[in-house]
Parts: sequence; C-alpha cells; structure tokens
Amino acid sequence: MADGKFYTSSGVSAGMDMALGFVSDRFGRSRAEGIAEQLEYVWNDDCTRDVFARK
Repeated sequence: MADGKFYTSSGVSAGMDMALGFVSDRFGRSRAEGIAEQLEYVWNDDCTRDVFARK
C-alpha cells in the first residue's frame, strides 16, 4: 500500500507485490509486469484483494 512517499506491506509475498507496485509507480506498469514475468511471479496488484483471507 502506498501512502504518500511510504510503501508498506506485511509478509514475503506482500513485499514482492509492494516492490512491484513501487516499480510500477516509478518506472511504469510495463516494467513491473516484465519483472514479475521474469521472476515467474503472479503479481497481485490490488491491495484490497487478499487471496489468503478468510471470507
């Protein structure tokens, strides 16, 4: 989650998502998607969607 100049996350996967979000904000979505693809990582770019949360 981005709040002004601060980016926060919790957990390893959330940290990866946050880092890709930072890259997207600074260098463009295309670059972030390219990094995720190279890492073979499925990027969750929606901080309101937690696939591991109980419903």
